[in-house]
Amino acid sequence: MLDQAKIVITNTTPHIALSAATGSLEVLRSKYSRVIIPYEAAEEIRAGGKEAFGLAVSEQASSLAINSDPVVLPPYLQNTPDLGEASVIPTAPQLGVKRVCIDETIG
Repeated sequence: MLDQAKIVITNTTPHIALSAATGSLEVLRSKYSRVIIPYEAAEEIRAGGKEAFGLAVSEQASSLAINSDPVVLPPYLQNTPDLGEASVIPTAPQLGVKRVCIDETIG
């Protein structure tokens, strides 16, 4: 079983920013054994088509796990404009993960 402290859940923007800055997710891999991207965040990346920024990095990252099912959002997150960020919040406790990487400045 993986050490939960070595797992991180990320939304779209940090994933794309790291892809742009370094061309990989290696910086996360150096700290975490597993990087999880919720379905909704992965869909935001895929929305750009086959040339979407960050898509190739996602497909090549061996430590990356993309959830295959949408998250059931609690009522307080259902009206958020950013489903990628909103999906990270319930995914972490659902999987018992203690660390998330999101780009939210509020809260």
